[in-house]
Amino acid sequence: VRIASSGIYPLTKIDVFVNDSYLGTSGAPFTFSFKPSELENLQLENEIKIIAYDSVYNNSETSLIFKVR
Repeated sequence: VRIASSGIYPLTKIDVFVNDSYLGTSGAPFTFSFKPSELENLQLENEIKIIAYDSVYNNSETSLIFKVR
């Protein structure tokens, strides 16, 4: 996952969720990894959601669907 921001305040952290299960938090440089085989609620189609927070506590959320074969 690549994180980019165009806001006036720098990003400070991201929270990562898969299928609404919290996986963890990352700070700059925003590297985060997980092994799909270790997730309990993994399905054929899954949603990864990232919530990003900037230095003045604004937040933004984005998600996408990924498939596991």
